[in-house]
Amino acid sequence: MLTYHPAYDVNHCAYRLLLLLENIHSKKIKWNLLKIIDFYVLFPSLLKQISLPAEYRGVKKYLKGIPDAYESISNPARLMFELNNIQTAGLSSLIAKSLVSKEEYVSDIISRTQTPIPLELNNKILADKLSDEGWFIFLTNEFHKIEFNGQKGLKFRTGLMEYKYDIS
Repeated sequence: MLTYHPAYDVNHCAYRLLLLLENIHSKKIKWNLLKIIDFYVLFPSLLKQISLPAEYRGVKKYLKGIPDAYESISNPARLMFELNNIQTAGLSSLIAKSLVSKEEYVSDIISRTQTPIPLELNNKILADKLSDEGWFIFLTNEFHKIEFNGQKGLKFRTGLMEYKYDIS
């Protein structure tokens, strides 16, 4: 039996990345952080497993209310690794359409260009109810404020990326 999951759809990935970039206030973000945020857009129930800093205690209580997903994910780090090629292909399509800056990508920074999004796609992004979800707002507004590297960083807290060799 064949089943569809948006995690393995390059076009869906490009849409998610664009949706995220349109909802991040600075319109600019580090590529590895964007990949982690995209992962949680796909699997929001896994946000419950993150070890957040103490100042996000209230958020942690809110995240516990996210319903569990239908699928069981036994190894999120492996899934994150598998998503890398799809995320890179999705980003490449946005760069090819000049919606994301190629020059900044060389420095591992993803930023929206001034190129307007096609009207139909822009209307879909504006109408997407996902951007009204509390966990999505947390991902786009607060996640970048948490340290990314080292034993107190997001790579460690999420368990999705290697952190042991980070320079402190």
